[in-house]
Amino acid sequence: MLLDGLSTNGAAKQKSLYRLVGAAIGGFLGIAAVSLLFPNTDSITALVLAAAPVALFAGWMLRCPHMSAVGVQTGFAYFLTVLPDFRAATHLVPARDRVMGVALGILVMWFVFDQLWPRRISTVLQRILGNMLDAETRLRSIDQLSDLAEAAHALTRLRVAVTTDLENVHRLESAVYFDFGRGQERELVLSRRLIRKIQASAADFYAEVSKLGSKGSLQARSA
Repeated sequence: MLLDGLSTNGAAKQKSLYRLVGAAIGGFLGIAAVSLLFPNTDSITALVLAAAPVALFAGWMLRCPHMSAVGVQTGFAYFLTVLPDFRAATHLVPARDRVMGVALGILVMWFVFDQLWPRRISTVLQRILGNMLDAETRLRSIDQLSDLAEAAHALTRLRVAVTTDLENVHRLESAVYFDFGRGQERELVLSRRLIRKIQASAADFYAEVSKLGSKGSLQARSA
């Protein structure tokens, strides 16, 4: 939960919600397995059949970049309940503790990072927009370099930085809908406006890169 709190408000709430959902799913499945399946289980085959579907679901959710926390928490809560040690599980406390722990963590993170130390998504987007505008300025200075190898190296680093910022914008675009609280509508409108400006600035940047590459072997060296 501490790592969630170090991100923006919307991203932190998005991850916290997914963690709580995953813990609830895993805890429910773990309680169901211990209560209904294990009393009638007397072989390793039955244990594998009980664990494999949940492991498959958790692994499948891990492949989703936005909802991977659901898979992690589902797997943790389920296997902490059904496989606490090398003996058959007889207690349902781990499932309860996991869900309560995640819920308590969400409450603490909400109080600290939403009420005391908020970090809005629009603030991060404004910084990214500044990076985009700065990238366009630096691109013009690269055009003045006479050493093609040095220019190609500088262009490569600049393109990597712009691509990284665009990936971060893509993640923030989905997280902005989770920034609940006061001023949510204003934050959503402002974030959408900033995202459009960032995308337009990125399009201008790559258009300038294409023009710059057409002047010689710079494009081939920077690829």
